[in-house]
Amino acid sequence: MKALQRYQAEPKKLKIFEVPKPKVQKGFCIIKVVSSGICGRDIEHHNTRLPISKIPFTPGHEFSGIIDEIEKNNKFKVGDRVVSETVYSVCNKCKSCKKNIYNLCPKRKNIGGSVNGSFADFVKVPISSLHLIPKSISHDEAALIEPTCVAYNAVFMNSKINSNYKILILGIGTIGLLTAQMCKLKSQNIHLLCLKSEFNKIKIAKSLGFKKLLFFEDLDNSDYIKYNNYFDVVFDTVGGVSNTFNCALSYVIPNGQIIKLGWFMGKNKELNLDAIIRKSISVKGSFSHNFKIWEKCIKLVKNKKINLRKIIGRVDDLKNWKNSFNDVINKKYVKIILRS
Repeated sequence: MKALQRYQAEPKKLKIFEVPKPKVQKGFCIIKVVSSGICGRDIEHHNTRLPISKIPFTPGHEFSGIIDEIEKNNKFKVGDRVVSETVYSVCNKCKSCKKNIYNLCPKRKNIGGSVNGSFADFVKVPISSLHLIPKSISHDEAALIEPTCVAYNAVFMNSKINSNYKILILGIGTIGLLTAQMCKLKSQNIHLLCLKSEFNKIKIAKSLGFKKLLFFEDLDNSDYIKYNNYFDVVFDTVGGVSNTFNCALSYVIPNGQIIKLGWFMGKNKELNLDAIIRKSISVKGSFSHNFKIWEKCIKLVKNKKINLRKIIGRVDDLKNWKNSFNDVINKKYVKIILRS
């Protein structure tokens, strides 16, 4: 089978290889990958040196497909259209696992992170991570249910929002736009903070009904100072940038909430957290998702409460991964789907 693999520890060493198809085993199944989304995490792995012990490695964790091989069971069968959670294995012993928030298990292994992922013809996943997708949801849309679940967890599980709350979303990438759509189910007073250069993303945000846009370039403008101590809840969806969190600290009201989704990725040299103390701010991290969240998000997409189609900018063949990666890096599209 074809697989896009990281073949050296040095950055940007990706290439398509012919590799053996994964073998089915008890508790697992083999999925024929149809659609796989390029995530910012995939780009980060691409640009980062990896431990030699991790090589070779196939990235990709936002995907949908068709069951190709599976042991006999009462819920799934060969030919079923499915999506899979990113969880490959957990300890099943820690407090998080016992509370069924296994996404926080310290020993968790992830598909496309700890083990081979979906940028391939086939991927092996645990049966326990499978979810059926209705015919009304395309495979391309289904590949984005994973980031949809990330947004749901942040808005519905890790924050408290009333209908009169003023909400600020930092970033208008995939997670930012999905978080905004989730927030819209709770409040109509939503602002998005982005870069003026993100023309395509701004166009999509407006088409989704988000007209209240602020720009990072204008934060020192007197017209923007009024937003200091203004927002009840701020969601920081931007990864690898410290000043967005400092922005969140300025714009959130005293005793307000900040929900951090975007990873700092070690780039936090200019971060000042004194405002957390001075303003008695509640800061909450939000990571990943679990089975119930996936089922809820599939229903939201099915019932057209969340729009995934507008977020997909381009669909391409896996063999064209290099151009697609570059387009994501250059922010040409919000989301690109690769098809195996």
